[in-house]
Amino acid sequence: MNIVFRNSPNRDKNKKPIDRIIIHWFGTGTLESADKRFMNPKNFVSAHYGISGGTIYQWVKEEEVAYHAGVYSMNQRSIGIEHDATTTHPLTSESYDTSGKLVALVAERWNIPLDRTHIIKHSEVKPTQCCGTIDIDKIISLAQKELVKRKEIIQEITDLGLKPDKLLTENTYKVLGYKLLT
Repeated sequence: MNIVFRNSPNRDKNKKPIDRIIIHWFGTGTLESADKRFMNPKNFVSAHYGISGGTIYQWVKEEEVAYHAGVYSMNQRSIGIEHDATTTHPLTSESYDTSGKLVALVAERWNIPLDRTHIIKHSEVKPTQCCGTIDIDKIISLAQKELVKRKEIIQEITDLGLKPDKLLTENTYKVLGYKLLT
């Protein structure tokens, strides 16, 4: 996974305790067109992340409010993740895998349960077609598998008599072909 930090101007610092991850789709356009929209301060919209294949754009830091859900109080307590899917372009396997890894890491960082109460569609917040054909249950399943894998790696490090600090865990992930999102 490759994360590109974009620093959208469309954000604020009025974050509340995070307890939801909201799944979105582009609906129309691409990661690049979403980037143009989210980087324009006149649009007053953003998301925390956007996924296309193995690439992740981060427009807003998780500790800040992104304007993605259409309901400000939900924006304050959630992380919004856009996906490269449209009415004519379903989400690819690579994007599902990337989303599963990202959702696992965000959920782990904020202690968000990986279930349908806490990982929700944008349409469950506000009437919209978003997130279209994206299979939320598949993303949750992939995220759960990712967390199991992460816990197994940390256990292996611990079993070797080492303390699984951030650097050691990150190096282990690199050896296994992963990159920790921090």
